[in-house]
Amino acid sequence: MVISGEVSGRLEAVPVYSLSVKLGTEGAGKVSATPVGNEFDEGTAITVTASENFGYHFAAWIDQEGNVVSTQNPYTFEITANTTLLATYTRTNVYALNLSRSEGANENLVLSICLGDDHNTYSVNNVEYSTDGSSFTKIGEFNPPARA
Repeated sequence: MVISGEVSGRLEAVPVYSLSVKLGTEGAGKVSATPVGNEFDEGTAITVTASENFGYHFAAWIDQEGNVVSTQNPYTFEITANTTLLATYTRTNVYALNLSRSEGANENLVLSICLGDDHNTYSVNNVEYSTDGSSFTKIGEFNPPARA
């Protein structure tokens, strides 16, 4: 198939903007952006996501001027300028209860409880679970945060 014809008009450059997504607290989690890249055409829809490590809870996306851009996670926006987003976290209280079995068993059970404002997570021997109050769901394995 061959298509032929005449085209008239002028080409217009589409502005290109940079994106930088950063973690606000080392060890609090991970950040990612979709689509992957650091330069995007104006108007490109971008979704940024912050994951949480045990003992931390995502708080907000902060821009380069220190303003809260969104508390949604993930957060989707159309890029219209060079953009830097910082994922901020709150530290949640973590309580460890070390239990030892007697009668010759040489295995310890470590139960950690992370209490947050809107969620509770629990871990047993570094396997993390969340609860809605009636059941537990395995989230995954983790490395416990270093003690301050």
